[in-house]
Amino acid sequence: MVASPVAASLMAADSDLVALVPERLARYFAARLEVAWFAVPTELPAVTIHQQWHGQLDHDPAHRWLHGHVREASV
Repeated sequence: MVASPVAASLMAADSDLVALVPERLARYFAARLEVAWFAVPTELPAVTIHQQWHGQLDHDPAHRWLHGHVREASV
């Protein structure tokens, strides 16, 4: 287990391991490193993502703007 898909990609590129990473990242590294990427051969289940914001930020206009855009982009 690693901290990020980027770290997983770099570790896989320097070993005989494989990594499950987002397709855009796989394509990026395949174009720059000596690795190949393949689509996952099965349907993956949907993932639910939760966002949390500290209550102290409820009245901050900048955080309300950001929160609204993150919510809109994730729907």
